[in-house]
Amino acid sequence: MSKPVQPVRLHKENTANNSFYNSIMSSIEAWCLRHATLLFIVVFALLLALFVALIFVLTGVSATDSGVTYNQFNNII
Repeated sequence: MSKPVQPVRLHKENTANNSFYNSIMSSIEAWCLRHATLLFIVVFALLLALFVALIFVLTGVSATDSGVTYNQFNNII
């Protein structure tokens, strides 16, 4: 009778060179996965604030300046 065939292990061996880095990254990844909804809301708010800032930089004060003269026109005359 022949011996049973051992399966070939194709995965990479864990190296101890970056064990501190790997432990920090796994703990950060676990925290991000646990708080995914909170992170999504925070990232969405930051992107919205950046978009508003970008629009303000592109248009400047002209976005709100156009109505000031018209709305206060009765005080000017």
